[in-house]
Amino acid sequence: MLEGLSEKEKISVNTIANRALRKHVEYDSLADKFGLVTISRKLLGILFASLPEEQCRALGKESGRDGGPAFIIFWFKKFDLSTTMMAIQKITAEYGKNFHFQSHYDGRTYTFVMKHDCGFHASAYYAESVKAVLALLNADVEVDESEDQVVARFRIVKSSFQEREVVVDKRM
Repeated sequence: MLEGLSEKEKISVNTIANRALRKHVEYDSLADKFGLVTISRKLLGILFASLPEEQCRALGKESGRDGGPAFIIFWFKKFDLSTTMMAIQKITAEYGKNFHFQSHYDGRTYTFVMKHDCGFHASAYYAESVKAVLALLNADVEVDESEDQVVARFRIVKSSFQEREVVVDKRM
């Protein structure tokens, strides 16, 4: 199977093995401890669509405000802009496959694009989640939502930014 995958992707078996090991160390070994599960994007879209928009927004806000810092601290041992970006890009997008993620910084404004194909209610959830977690970092956030993606543009208010110290629950 590895040889077939190697030929299909036009990469070496060693590269495939290294990716698998990296994912295990950076994600799989911690995902179970944090209680993450894998579901299909289609099912995720169905679950979001079954909830009222207001409930999706409330869940997103709670997730970003309360779950976001806990998730980031669990993985990276501190909560700041850098670890928040790594959590969104590496853990949630690349390994968790919740959405495709792109980011850009023009020297003044950060832009995050989260393309998910899970429907408008998923956009409502992701928009509120990213606004809530970035608000904890004193970011001035503007969000555009569509049926299949969220675009967040923000600036960190440096004069009021303080790295948050939060105690990590050692039981996790």
